[in-house]
Amino acid sequence: MRRIALLWPALLLAGACDDPGCEAAEALEPGTMSGTLDEEPWTGPDAQWLTSETGVQVSTAPGDDDWRVTFVAQRTVDGDEVARKTRGGGLPVEVTLLTGVEGGWATLNRGSADTYATENAEGGLLRLSRKGSGDLFGCAAFEARDGPRRVTATLAFRALASDLEQGQ
Repeated sequence: MRRIALLWPALLLAGACDDPGCEAAEALEPGTMSGTLDEEPWTGPDAQWLTSETGVQVSTAPGDDDWRVTFVAQRTVDGDEVARKTRGGGLPVEVTLLTGVEGGWATLNRGSADTYATENAEGGLLRLSRKGSGDLFGCAAFEARDGPRRVTATLAFRALASDLEQGQ
């Protein structure tokens, strides 16, 4: 049953990365995340990325309807550290979104009251790529929950390196 639950995001992402897709991420304005939340168009400003010792975080400022998106990617689907792949030119990579143990996670925050997380849901898949040493491109399809409430998302982004990342 668990395999079936993890299969639907991969199938969804196969279509998601074609339209709007990872290729479409390159056409986005730098610092933008765009796509759908529950099949409604959504755009998030100030998309930035930052590496830690073992992972990469991509996040936005609040966007349409006060939604904010954060991805944390620690391990690729092959078990490699995402930070090492990012720093060493090993992108593109795919990351299972569920919890950090599986690879990474995503959270959707709406204002200060609602927090939806992939660890409470079916999860999904995140793809990351990079051109040169600056922007990080990606796309994701996932489900996140806050108790019984569920949000599905299909997003593409072109995240700018944060000030901290540029200083490394």
